[in-house]
Amino acid sequence: MQIVLGVIAGFGQAPYDQPIVTVIALAMGLCLVHQRNGRSKIFAAWALGLGYFAHVMVWITEPFMVDAAATGWMAGPALFLMAGGLALFWAAAGAVGRGMLGLIFAFAVAEIARSFVLSGLPWALVGYIWIDSWGYQLAAIIGPHGMTALTFALAGLMATLRWPALIGAFGAVALWLIPMPAPQGVAQDAPVVRIVHPNILQHEKWHPDTRGQMYQRQLDLTAQPGDLDLIVWPESALTYPLQDARPDIIRAGGGVPVLLGHQSNPDFQIHHNTASLLSGGEDASLDQMYVKTRLVPFGEYIPLGWLVARLGISGLADVEGQGFQPGTGAQLMHANGIGPILPIICYEGIFPHFVGSVSDRARAIILITNDAWFGTWGGPAQHFAQSRARATEQGIPVIRSANRGVSAMIDAKGNVLVSKGLKAEGVIDAKLPDVLEMTPYARSGDWPSVLFIFLGLVASFGFSPRRIG
Repeated sequence: MQIVLGVIAGFGQAPYDQPIVTVIALAMGLCLVHQRNGRSKIFAAWALGLGYFAHVMVWITEPFMVDAAATGWMAGPALFLMAGGLALFWAAAGAVGRGMLGLIFAFAVAEIARSFVLSGLPWALVGYIWIDSWGYQLAAIIGPHGMTALTFALAGLMATLRWPALIGAFGAVALWLIPMPAPQGVAQDAPVVRIVHPNILQHEKWHPDTRGQMYQRQLDLTAQPGDLDLIVWPESALTYPLQDARPDIIRAGGGVPVLLGHQSNPDFQIHHNTASLLSGGEDASLDQMYVKTRLVPFGEYIPLGWLVARLGISGLADVEGQGFQPGTGAQLMHANGIGPILPIICYEGIFPHFVGSVSDRARAIILITNDAWFGTWGGPAQHFAQSRARATEQGIPVIRSANRGVSAMIDAKGNVLVSKGLKAEGVIDAKLPDVLEMTPYARSGDWPSVLFIFLGLVASFGFSPRRIG
């Protein structure tokens, strides 16, 4: 029963976006956990997490199927290990939480813990169920972990099956039904950004017979007429050395700066997943470069690689059997006509604390990604939703260019102004929305919410379980 409730709880995440379903399923799940004791309670919490994470993380089977003959056998075990491993955080919550109040705070702490422990995986945080509704506007104040705690609080209130359940139900419905704020107005003289959306399948990208065509497709899209201030290509858009392709790209862009993703190997031994901002002129010394810092475990590098190398296992997105090396942290670039921009590469965008780690404020967040790895359903939709979350939390518009998936211009409230989806190919020419005043969350980060949640958990030990349900 708990596994089924966990699966149902996953329907609040994209692409379904049914937050009320999640709150009700979690309320029933928390009620069952609360009614048990000892190992049975811990197992009930783990089973609830197993169902939830198996649903929201099912997309991780997709990368193994790109080369099904070689790695397809890993898909099922990988999903079980991923879901079961993440569910251990919920099991710990079941072990620690005393009474319903304790469970609320313990599950919120569990979601915080999985965002940081062992490099962290804050994918599909429970609080993200509100991204497509007004409710997530509160994240500009309390952040994603505050939203997660609020969600568990609403579910916990409903689980009491007493008068507080009415408060929980009313709060959940209110967060869901209040409409999103209107899209931001865009100034007439706002910078115009071209977002290239080439829609390239993963097996076509690097294949010797097709990679030249894929490269030319992006050049052709770049060369379309328009009065532009910046052109953005996706992650790993370039399958040739940058120094060889640069003249073609500058020519196609007509002197407009181009930000693009590529692989770099400065000493031919160390490989980096890189974003470069080409100046638009012939002088390559004016180009700016950012090296991806948050790498994908088992995708771009292998944890304990010295051990698993003996088994012949390498990363799914690595280079010639070698993993990528990380950069030194998030950093701003300066784009003429726009100002400071924050480049984020794919997986980095799921870490709210990483996106907010730069000391100066960006005019725009530019997220480049290759969502061809994520399949065609839940993975791309959830990844895109989390890009919207970063905009809302920081009060900064997001420019998103996806090799395959969803490319979009997102305003600083998280509204999607214009987008292209999975089956589309082309460009988006859009004016850049205004940046908002720095949000409370952007000023303080996660600490206020995290501290409140931890103190709440500690305080819950002083309450009688009989009094709090």
